[in-house]
Amino acid sequence: MGLLLSLQTELKRYSDQMKKMRDGPSKNMVKQKALRVLKQKRSYEQQLEGIRNQSFNMEQTNYTTQMLKDTKTTVDAMQTGLKEMKREYKKEKSTDCDSALIPLL
Repeated sequence: MGLLLSLQTELKRYSDQMKKMRDGPSKNMVKQKALRVLKQKRSYEQQLEGIRNQSFNMEQTNYTTQMLKDTKTTVDAMQTGLKEMKREYKKEKSTDCDSALIPLL
């Protein structure tokens, strides 16, 4: 960001300098310098935007990965709970049958 700020300052200086100059070869030379700095500034801005986009994509990928891990943990817990419920249901069912048979004996 400091580099962009320095380029912006340099552009401002060239702009102010050109306002005070009359048309001619020296003004054209300053204009060429300003154009070179402007191209460099745009190039850095594009690179910075690319880095920001890449960083955002990485953050989104990390978020998605974490969500998948959380979902897997939830599914595993639900499967374990289902197994436990089936086991308890079988115990309860066999206990009910035994208690129903005891009075008959």
